[in-house]
Amino acid sequence: MLDSVVVRSFDVQVNAARGSTILVRGRDVFDLGDVEEFIWSLCDGTRTVGQIAAEVVAGFDVDEQTARDDVCEFIGDLRDEKLVELGVPE
Repeated sequence: MLDSVVVRSFDVQVNAARGSTILVRGRDVFDLGDVEEFIWSLCDGTRTVGQIAAEVVAGFDVDEQTARDDVCEFIGDLRDEKLVELGVPE
């Protein structure tokens, strides 16, 4: 998974208000925390999961292995909810 590029699904709406980011897909609503919001912002189709994990290490007080595990878990959850797709880097 670390070598996969993360792309947001086209049918996800993002609502940011009062310091909170909410993803909406159909009738499903997902409220993101600070780190999740940061990860979501990096899911732009240009970065791999591994690169996103490296950004988390640089931006937060977390070690590399914890960042990889947490990012993989969160992106896996996003994929399961069809909020993102994983692809091959170009």
